[in-house]
Amino acid sequence: MVKNSKTEKKSLATERIDFNLSRDYFTDEQELLRYKKEFYQSNLREQLKEKAEEFSQKVRGKTQRGYDFELADLGFEQGIYLYSILRKLKPEVAVETGVCNGFSSAFILLALEKNHFGKLYSLDWPEVAGVTYEEERFWRGKRGAVIPPNQEPGWVIPVELKSRWELILGRTQDKLPELYAELNQIDFFLHDSEHSYECMWFECNCSYEVLRSSGIMMFDDISWNCAFQNFAQKKNKKIFYIGEDLGFLIK
Repeated sequence: MVKNSKTEKKSLATERIDFNLSRDYFTDEQELLRYKKEFYQSNLREQLKEKAEEFSQKVRGKTQRGYDFELADLGFEQGIYLYSILRKLKPEVAVETGVCNGFSSAFILLALEKNHFGKLYSLDWPEVAGVTYEEERFWRGKRGAVIPPNQEPGWVIPVELKSRWELILGRTQDKLPELYAELNQIDFFLHDSEHSYECMWFECNCSYEVLRSSGIMMFDDISWNCAFQNFAQKKNKKIFYIGEDLGFLIK
């Protein structure tokens, strides 16, 4: 794993997760293992490791809120499960909130490329390392996730994967309803933006409304609060957990 922050993901109990996902989502364990093997045969892991090392060497310091600058990537184990789920789902329209350096975006885009199908719309409200912002620009609970100076959100995404990608800059509370008004329906949603209860609850309701039947809604950092869990309970939907912080439901 390449996490370099105090919010580092815990190592996953992959055998148990493989068993549960094979039982609950994939046809069988062999299907899941085939997708995981396929990922390892790509060079994305090595590409992302190089970018993570570049970040760790060049980006040092603290935010105005006092948090150490951090890469804030999804984590390779979580990313491979994300990739595998999207290989099976084969979404035509995928949406994510929270891009930052672009690790989760890269896993999604590789899956779309392998599917020869689909497009990813990514929303981000970036913080650049070393830039001074007005105090109210970011959620007060935001930690150290930043992008390097002179870079754009998603800078780690390999160029060859960007043809299926559209980046939208702005707060999700403003931009997500506008996007959904244009799209009408989506197949997959990933939350990894502001982890306040209010924002996560907003994204749950807003995204579920346009999510197609059998579509997937996935949330990262669900241990920060119980918004996603409360929403799933409200809709009488089961959460499929990928460790403590990542989970998804199927509409």
